[in-house]
Formats: sequence, structure tokens, C-alpha cells
Amino acid sequence: MFLKNKKYILDGGMGQTLLEKGLKPKGTLWSATALIDKNFHDLVVETHLDFINAGAELIITNNFAVRKRRLLQNNSLDYFESATRFAGELAQKSKELSSNDILIAGSLPTHADTYQPHFFNTEKEVYDGFYKTAKILNPFINLFYLDVISSVKEIKIACEAIKDFNKPVLIGAHFRKNANLPSNETTSDIIKEIKNYNCCGIITA
Repeated sequence: MFLKNKKYILDGGMGQTLLEKGLKPKGTLWSATALIDKNFHDLVVETHLDFINAGAELIITNNFAVRKRRLLQNNSLDYFESATRFAGELAQKSKELSSNDILIAGSLPTHADTYQPHFFNTEKEVYDGFYKTAKILNPFINLFYLDVISSVKEIKIACEAIKDFNKPVLIGAHFRKNANLPSNETTSDIIKEIKNYNCCGIITA
């Protein structure tokens, strides 16, 4: 059970760690390669377990790079649903193998380029994208994680899209050196927009 007033130790960067462990990414798929290619599934589980054994109490599903724009660039759009589902299944398998009472957060990655505030789709397409990813991950997770979001607008769209799943939402917002989002909005702006949603925290991503 997720407790709002408890502090949790999160895992580290899955993508970079998978590369260090020997993942050979295809094109610009980066860590999504480990979900598309079943030969790397054991490596994903191993990496989750490494973070759990190091003290992580909350792990994040490895689907940050499973974004339709990136899949299209690599002629791999057909893998969207299966790769997202595998991210949830492999995180759940890792939890079961560890026997630790950890939490799993479902990654809902940005629909923009990483660290940029402007997405390439209509608001409805962004809404639908968050909803579809959340629906696939929902059976495997305890909460949702907005993964490297760079504008209040996208945060609000995501929260609206997933509210009916009735699970806590952890916001991973990207802040620049001036302590503002790339959209030039502030933490206060985020707080104003999320007060009506089931958000459990804001962290720097």
C-alpha cells in the first residue's frame, strides 16, 4: 500500500544502467530495445533487482522510451502495446523474485522531446497517449509516475487522462538551472494545477 506521508527510496536510471550492462540499442529506441527484444528481458529483471537489493523501495517500469514518435522513427510502432505490457510484467516479476514489499510506479513518459515543453501532437492525441499507456500498465502498478515532464500543460493533461484509474500520481518534473520548467513555469504553477488530482509528490527528473 502506498502511504502519502512515508518517504520512499527510488531506483536509479534504468536506461543508462541497461546500456552499462550490455544492452545494444537498436537505432534511437534506447531502453525500449530491451522490451522489444525478448533476449534482453532477463537483463531488465536483473537491473530492477539490482536496484531493489541496493535499497530501492519503489521501482519505475522501463517504458520511458516506448513513445509512439520514437517507435515511428524506428519502424517499430507495432511494438507499442507489447513493449509497454512487458515493462509492467517484468517489473512485477522483479518484485516477486525479490520477496520485498516494494512499490511499482508506471512510467508515463513525456509526449514531447525529452526536456522540451512543446509536444508534436494535438492535446487529444497527448491525452489518448497517456490514457493508453496507463491502461496497459495499470494491472501491474501501485501508482503512476509522470516521467520527465517539462510543462504544466502536459502535467494537467496527463492527470486528467489517468484520474479514473484512482491511483496516486508522482510527478517527475524537469527543472532547469533557474529552477523553472522548460516552459518557464514554476513549482507553484504545478501545485495550483494539480490540487484537484490524486498527486502524491513532485520530484526533479
